[in-house]
Amino acid sequence: MGIGSLFIVNNKTETLCAVKHWGPAVNPNAVCDKVFAALRASAKENLFADVLTTEGKQYVFHITRGEITYVATAENETEPLMVIEFLTQLHVVLKAYFGDQITETVLQEHHVTLYQLLDEMLDSGIPVNTHPGGLKVLVPPPNMLNRATSMIYGHAGVLVSDQDPSKLLPLPWRSNNIKYASNEIYVDVVEMVDATLDAEGRVLTSAVHGTVECNSRLSGMPDVSLSMSNSHLIEEYSFHPSVRLSRFAADRVVSFVPADGQFSLMHYKVRPPPSKNDNVWQPKYIKPNAWQQSKMQNIGGAINAQQGPLPIYVR
Repeated sequence: MGIGSLFIVNNKTETLCAVKHWGPAVNPNAVCDKVFAALRASAKENLFADVLTTEGKQYVFHITRGEITYVATAENETEPLMVIEFLTQLHVVLKAYFGDQITETVLQEHHVTLYQLLDEMLDSGIPVNTHPGGLKVLVPPPNMLNRATSMIYGHAGVLVSDQDPSKLLPLPWRSNNIKYASNEIYVDVVEMVDATLDAEGRVLTSAVHGTVECNSRLSGMPDVSLSMSNSHLIEEYSFHPSVRLSRFAADRVVSFVPADGQFSLMHYKVRPPPSKNDNVWQPKYIKPNAWQQSKMQNIGGAINAQQGPLPIYVR
């Protein structure tokens, strides 16, 4: 059970950019009309959803990124998060291949590469390979060399090799021939505090939602280990497929062979410590300084200070 049909649509003109079927052919106009009707109704009510049910037993999943809407259908009951995650990852892959701006013109210009990617990413409607690093080994990104080869030999960047695909791609997210002059990896931790306060300023509920973003520029097949302090406070977490889950469960160490380039290594949720006397999670208030405000305004800076206290949550 997986995706039956996939439609890539320009949501401004409501025209089809690409169509792919893995099951019985579905009328794209009927499906897309219902999707855009649901989007318009949701916009009026300020309520948005990514899944809707059409007549019969057909399920429709859709996400919108810029001017492109990705629509997938399933004839049978399937995991909704799997389909939504695939559509999200499909947009990430297209950005890695064609640039940050994915438009109808870009997709039409590289339609051969687009359909090659869909063939590699899905097998009978089931996602099998959704990592840009690994896909670039199987489907070369469009460049001047590929275009020249296409004009001479009549194909557009098709990978022709007598090697075993498993040797070309030992890991789905990383090829084995990556080389850099200087090896480096950048790790960014982005955290957001979600807290509920009562009228007196006491914290009722609080949690920290964090993301670990990596930018890897390492040669070969590096093995990276990341240790975290107070990792026992992590309640919920999800990892990139490269992370060894057994190692984290045993030693609380994030051990992985990184994907090449930018990727999200980890998403997590942290609850406050159980001790009630620990006020580390209490909000800190900073009142506007009138002297500092007037000083900065005299310099020429535009300051729009609020008249009340500004809550700043720190751990």
